[in-house]
Amino acid sequence: MGNLITGLLGALVIGSLGSWLFLWTAKREGERWLGYLLITSLALKLLVVFIVSPVYYGHYTGNDSNTYDALAIAFAQHLKQGQWIPLPAGFNVAIYSYMTGMVYALFGPSRWLMEVLNAFISTLGVLFFYKGLKLALPTRQVKPAIYLIALMPSLLLWNSLHLRDPWMFFSVGLFTYGATMSMGKRWLRPLVVLVLALVSMRLFRCYVSGVGVVAAVPLIILFKSRDRGRRALVIHVFGSVILGLIGAYLFWGAWTCTVGSQGLSPELLQHTQNALATGGSALIFGRFASWWDLLRYLPQGLINVLFRPFPWEAYNLPGLLASLENVLLFVLLLISLPQWLQLLRREGRPLWPGWAFLILLTGLFAIFEGNLGTIFRQKAQLMPFLLTLGALGLGPLWERLKAGRKGTA
Repeated sequence: MGNLITGLLGALVIGSLGSWLFLWTAKREGERWLGYLLITSLALKLLVVFIVSPVYYGHYTGNDSNTYDALAIAFAQHLKQGQWIPLPAGFNVAIYSYMTGMVYALFGPSRWLMEVLNAFISTLGVLFFYKGLKLALPTRQVKPAIYLIALMPSLLLWNSLHLRDPWMFFSVGLFTYGATMSMGKRWLRPLVVLVLALVSMRLFRCYVSGVGVVAAVPLIILFKSRDRGRRALVIHVFGSVILGLIGAYLFWGAWTCTVGSQGLSPELLQHTQNALATGGSALIFGRFASWWDLLRYLPQGLINVLFRPFPWEAYNLPGLLASLENVLLFVLLLISLPQWLQLLRREGRPLWPGWAFLILLTGLFAIFEGNLGTIFRQKAQLMPFLLTLGALGLGPLWERLKAGRKGTA
C-alpha cells in the first residue's frame, strides 16, 4: 500500500509540475492548444499507470519489467549501504536498472512512481517532436501529427509502463529536434541537443544510437558544407573519417549477424511474436543462412514491421489494438501519399535526417528484429515518423471538406 501512496504522491507532484511546464512552453510557442494537448496526454498516461498497468504486470510486461525491478531493488539496497555493485545484465538493461535503483533508494521501491516518471518523460518527448516538426512543416500539418503522436493508444500504453521504451521515445523526440535544428544555420545549440539525444539513445538502446548517427551526420555535413571555405573542408574530412569507421563497424556487425547462421523459420517468427506479446524481448539475430535469404525476406519483413498484425491475426487485447492502429496507419499513409513529394522540396529539408532514421530503423527491424509490426514496444520508436507521414494529408483534406460545406451552404 505504501508503494501505491508513493506513486500517487509522485503523480500529484510530477503532474502539477509537468502541467505548469507544458502550459509555460505552449505560451512561449504561442500555441495554447499544445499545452492542453500535452496535459491531456500525460493525464491519460497516468490513468494507464494506475488502472491498466496493474493488470499488465500479471502478463504483458512480466518478463522485462520484473527483471528491471529485481535488479533495481538489489542495487538500491546496496546503494543505501554506500556500495555500488555491478549488475548481472547487459549495458542498456543495467543503465535503466541503475536509474530505477536510484529512484528506489530515495523514495522506496514503487513501480508506480517509476511509471509516473516514465509517463512524464515520454510526454516531454512529444513536446520535442513538436519543436522539431514545426521547423520544417506548416502548422496545418504539424498539428494533426502531434495530436496523433500524443493520443495514439499504443503510444499511451507502452510509454507509461516500467520499461525502457518511454526513455527511447524521449530520446528519439530529442533527436528529431536536434537534427532538424542542425539543418539550419546555427551550430552550438543544435550540436548540444543532438549529442545529448545520441548519448541518451546509446544508454537505453545501443543500436538505435548507431542508426541516429548514420541517419543524421551525413545529411548535416552535406547541408552545412554548402558554405565554402576552410570550414567546409574540415567538416568534409572529419565527417568522412567518422562515417567510414561507423560504416565499417556496422558492416562487420551485419555480416557476423547474418551470414553463416541458422535459416529463417515460421516457428522462429511465431516465437518472436509471442515473446513481444508477453512483454519479452525480440532481439533475434542470426536468422538468415545467406545474404540472398536476407534480401529475399526483406519485402515481407517490411510489411510485417509496418502493418502486422492484421485484424484477423489478433489473439489478445494488445494485438487487437495494434491491428486496428495498423489499419488506421495504412489509411492515413494512403491519403497522404500525394503530399509526400513536398518533403523532398527545399522547405522539407530539415526533416530529412528524421526520414533517413525512419528508413534505416525500419530496414533493421525488418531484417533483424522480426517483430511482425505488433506495435509491442520497439515500434513506438517508428510511430511518430509514420504518423507524421500519415498526417500530411489530413490538413488539406480538412480544408477541402470545410470548403465543400461552405459551397453547399
